Amino acid sequence: MKSTIVPILIFVAFSCPTSADDTPDASLTDLHGDPLPKHAIGRLGTVRFLTQEATVSNLAWSLDGWHLASLATVFIGAVDPGLQIWDVKTGRDLGPSSLVHRKIHAMAWSPDSRLLAISPESGDVEFWDVARRECVRTISGVGASFEGLCWSPDGKRIAVADKDEAVTIFDASSGAKERSFRFAANCLDFSRDSKRIVAGSGRRFWIWDLQTGKQLQKFKVKHKTTFYVRFAPDDQSLVVTGELTLPTGSARSVAVSRD
Repeated sequence: MKSTIVPILIFVAFSCPTSADDTPDASLTDLHGDPLPKHAIGRLGTVRFLTQEATVSNLAWSLDGWHLASLATVFIGAVDPGLQIWDVKTGRDLGPSSLVHRKIHAMAWSPDSRLLAISPESGDVEFWDVARRECVRTISGVGASFEGLCWSPDGKRIAVADKDEAVTIFDASSGAKERSFRFAANCLDFSRDSKRIVAGSGRRFWIWDLQTGKQLQKFKVKHKTTFYVRFAPDDQSLVVTGELTLPTGSARSVAVSRD
């Protein structure tokens, strides 16, 4: 009589000893040197650049390349959007924690990468010192419907685009209002020589001289909706991205680097 061998897979359940103290064991780390949770023996992936539970919609790299700011503007569950600042080399969140879970519409790094300007729902513009992790000054009552925020390359001015009102230029140091242009814009940029500013909304674009306040140019593009505008490094042309209406549907153009 033939005997049949049937393989049997046996699952054995066991539990790790638990303790009221769930403090991670500092001696156990992942491949990046970050501590593992209590009782864990390994980690797939990393906890670095781990954002809050919201969708990141905007990233801004400091000009010195050391820091990266991520802005979340979409709610997921009960978690509010907010802003986080990262150390690019280590991937660690630098805080400050007071910027997390705040509604922030736009952000812009200063040319020296020391300050990050943000536009929260309060209608102010706040200047945060990254090293000190604190707000060092505020421009109050700017507006509550921010669409864009931009710092001039020479660091002297900051521009705010309000979708309902105007494009307003402020002195970045004193907060004094210099000029205001009646144009409801959703994107803007300074020329590299800091002498002009361009603002766009929908298909329309205007360029102004910042010294005289004179309108230099007004034009339209084929985009159905405009998302982004930048002066080229030579200040002689513009890069515009947006959504085009095509016979086969819609398509979004791709932005190019500023250098």
